[in-house]
Amino acid sequence: MRFASLIAVALLAATAVTSPAQARSNDDQDRRIIVINNTHLKVARFYASNAGTGSWQEDVLGKEIIPAWGRQLFNLDDGTGYCQYDFKAVMESGEIVYRYGVNVCDTVSWTISE
Repeated sequence: MRFASLIAVALLAATAVTSPAQARSNDDQDRRIIVINNTHLKVARFYASNAGTGSWQEDVLGKEIIPAWGRQLFNLDDGTGYCQYDFKAVMESGEIVYRYGVNVCDTVSWTISE
């Protein structure tokens, strides 16, 4: 029993060390944005990269999608302090929709339209 408890504690500690912490800027800016899908297609992938990266970061949807006529809230605070973000939405059809230079500290939503 004691051996099993030690293994459980060790696994929990390893998970805590290897799990990435949620980054957060120290400027009290709200970097949450709602992506509104006003199309008949699903958004299969959504990329939001701060303007300082120079490349597209990971798909923030992961295994999720934004359904047709749906919406999803994202917290884009990556700890860098950037407010300017570039967006890339990949629709289920393969069509790509871009929006550059969105100030997520001042903007509440981004709408993808047909």
